[in-house]
Amino acid sequence: MKSSIAEVIPLEFQAYSVGHLRNIHRLTYWGLPAVLKEKYDRADHAVEADFMLKMLEVVPSRRADAGGMVDHEWLRDTIGMENVTVGRPVGGRGQGIPGWSEVVKMNRHRR
Repeated sequence: MKSSIAEVIPLEFQAYSVGHLRNIHRLTYWGLPAVLKEKYDRADHAVEADFMLKMLEVVPSRRADAGGMVDHEWLRDTIGMENVTVGRPVGGRGQGIPGWSEVVKMNRHRR
């Protein structure tokens, strides 16, 4: 059974008419490094945020490829990743991967 928007979204965020979202004026931007440091008290917040932000880039032509991120500093002490390397630059964007950077990224997301 499908839920309506009124059932899914808490009342504090709903407008007076059911199904419309309220305009939240006090909502402010909170960057990932600050969230990891202040809310979650992560000791390695800067390195962790660097890893995530490169992988979460919205525009594919600017997003880091997973192969290069294998060598990222944040994954160094990960169990099972000892001596694992792919030979790609950390934070690389798929350069040299046929069908990835040359075809997908260049043709679909020119920016």
